[in-house]
Amino acid sequence: MSVFLYAIYFLPLDDGFKLVLAAPNVIIGLVVLVLIYTFTLSHIDLNDSGIQYTKYSTLFSSSIVEADWNTVQSIDATKPGIFAQLFGFGTLLVQTADAKPNFSMTYIPNVEAVKALIDEHATVGAAGGA
Repeated sequence: MSVFLYAIYFLPLDDGFKLVLAAPNVIIGLVVLVLIYTFTLSHIDLNDSGIQYTKYSTLFSSSIVEADWNTVQSIDATKPGIFAQLFGFGTLLVQTADAKPNFSMTYIPNVEAVKALIDEHATVGAAGGA
């Protein structure tokens, strides 16, 4: 991509050719912005009844997974890879005793704190306090 930018700004090229070189950069930039925006839309709701995880895969497509507190059996937190370690992101795997399948939440910031919070709520929910 930087080669294209160098060619656009510093080489004596025709304006039409510069446009052809600039178009892929604009498209890649727009795709990256859309991916970042859809990533920020995904969220976890911890309410009185349980966990609700909304994940947006595209601008127009999302999936919602829910688990009641009294059905949560275990939560596993992992930080796979060096970038997850550096930036504090991780994956949460929620295992339930319900007929609904277990679910995984990816790219969760401060994953250990979120795991501790879910563990705390699940313990209270299992004891009948929720």
